[in-house]
Amino acid sequence: MDEKTRQLLAQAKEYYAGKEYDRAIPLLVRIIEEGGGRYADIHHMLGQIYFDKGDFGRAQEYFESAVRLNPKFTDAVLALSITYGEVGKYEDANKLQSFARNQMANVACGPVDPFVKGKIANMHAEIGSAYVEAGMLAEAILEYEKALCLCPSFADLWTRRGHILREMGDKGKARESYEKAVEANPQFIPARLHLGLLIFQEGDREGAIGQWREVLKISRDNRSARMYLKTFAGIDVCEEEGRAGAPECETGAPVELRGVVGDACEAEPAQGDAAPAPEEAEGKERGGDKEGEGEEPS
Repeated sequence: MDEKTRQLLAQAKEYYAGKEYDRAIPLLVRIIEEGGGRYADIHHMLGQIYFDKGDFGRAQEYFESAVRLNPKFTDAVLALSITYGEVGKYEDANKLQSFARNQMANVACGPVDPFVKGKIANMHAEIGSAYVEAGMLAEAILEYEKALCLCPSFADLWTRRGHILREMGDKGKARESYEKAVEANPQFIPARLHLGLLIFQEGDREGAIGQWREVLKISRDNRSARMYLKTFAGIDVCEEEGRAGAPECETGAPVELRGVVGDACEAEPAQGDAAPAPEEAEGKERGGDKEGEGEEPS
């Protein structure tokens, strides 16, 4: 890339960062026309601009160009999959998402220090949280998937991903995400609480009861699990145990959900809540949880 093109690109990036898209577009198009068309990131940037403007047709064209130029450009592949979803090409979107996951898995399984993986995973989680706050749930999911590709044993991130998918209305994938959290750490109480609620909503009463009873095996006096069993399943655990009237059996608001962050990737926990729901569990440590609160099924 010659100096003139670098200057044009620097100016275009400045306009892009400031969301001055109508000023960035002609510069990027000019770069392509003057020989810069072989750079996948130029096409990707144009795709992002048109996506943000709601012109999914043009966004698709530029993302496809970026992927053709560099099939290993994961961000472009993921962006194209989201665009396919927006225009109704769901099968193509799913294929690209699988392809992107395989690419990231190859990177994640490479010789990277576990501490570094954990730090990067937490950075992706923080970006995902920012996307959630901005209402950009599809973009948030991509960031959490990047984080989980690096550190699939982070149960709290699987749980947050489940919350976002549930918010998006995809209860099937939300359930899979909660199940992944339980698989990653069977002691992680928030995942079991939310998995129980979700499968209860699906009509699986016994499955929900099983999850909430597992919570009580981990934390005998967990008020959320006791409340859910009594409210939704008609099971009074305190009466079963002959402890009716004990302080921990008093009704009231459940105590705060606390996730546990461990050392799966030897990293500090991601900061901030990732899911928009008020019952979101904030990661404290990735491991066993001793207290939890939840929600009522909608």
